[in-house]
Amino acid sequence: MSSVSRVAMLRCHVAAILACCACAQHDILLATLDGSAKLKWEDKTDEPMGGSSTGSFLHVDKNSSTFSGECKAMPSPDKAAGWFSVEAFLPSVPALNGCQGIAIKARATSPYSGFRLSFGTDQWYTRQGYKAVFTVPAGDDFVSVNIPWEDFTRDWDEASGKPQIACTEDTSVCPTFVQLQNIQRLQLWAEGAVGVFKLEVEAISAYSCIDAPNQRTTWNITTACQQVCQPDPSFSKTEWCKHKDRGGCCVEVDPSWDHVPGYKHMEDFCDKLCMPDGPGKLAMCQPPAEYQSLTAVDPLDAIDKFYETNPDQCKHRIGNWAEAYCRSSDSFVV
Repeated sequence: MSSVSRVAMLRCHVAAILACCACAQHDILLATLDGSAKLKWEDKTDEPMGGSSTGSFLHVDKNSSTFSGECKAMPSPDKAAGWFSVEAFLPSVPALNGCQGIAIKARATSPYSGFRLSFGTDQWYTRQGYKAVFTVPAGDDFVSVNIPWEDFTRDWDEASGKPQIACTEDTSVCPTFVQLQNIQRLQLWAEGAVGVFKLEVEAISAYSCIDAPNQRTTWNITTACQQVCQPDPSFSKTEWCKHKDRGGCCVEVDPSWDHVPGYKHMEDFCDKLCMPDGPGKLAMCQPPAEYQSLTAVDPLDAIDKFYETNPDQCKHRIGNWAEAYCRSSDSFVV
């Protein structure tokens, strides 16, 4: 699949709304750094890895906060640059599925090439969240730098913060529909470049958002598999994968969803409904042909639609989850 078509798949959840030229675009403020917001920003450094990078994120101006410090070389390997970051958990954020990406309004009085921004809690091996490289041109004025969703990836290099697999190369590493419903966490980084850094930040926002409450995009099982589930080559090699004959197993992107109100048995849905494009490939999951026509207004609602249409599948659920279209007496398998 071409890069253009992969990016188009990432944006499929906003395409129908964007087609409405009369819909107004606006920004959604995620964090203001003028001292009025009550977000708690926590420092994280490379010290646990043997590094000595330092930094701070302080409100020193009435309209902005300053992210500054020094990234120092790690003792190993090969004197690679260390890192310093600050993160904040967002107590309440609107769904950002209708937005084009994240913008950071900031000023850099001197050049530094190691700024990164990440969001979310999705786990990808030892990495958490989706990260993108961004650059603020050095100057005296505050500028707004737009970072589109396709610049973010969950497969980023832990030494430099740069993409190992780009979203434009493989949509399995792109931000998912569910993560964009609630990005949960923001993290600002200085990494991958040794040197002194200083970035004055006024605000972080989602940009070019469409607010069309009366328009609802129709989803199907195919979209649900692609946006919520992820093929896992490592899991596919274990005894827990029951579907090796079809190329492996798909698993939910974030295992904690099984325990969050509003999210239901993702592991069961991904493992039973979705299959990877091929053995060991980092590719989007897809459903068996007989289920592709099932539709709903949300990928998670597609699970309800599946059991409503296929009540005989209730007995094949994993674990004792409540399901509106399954009888309470239905048996379960582990």
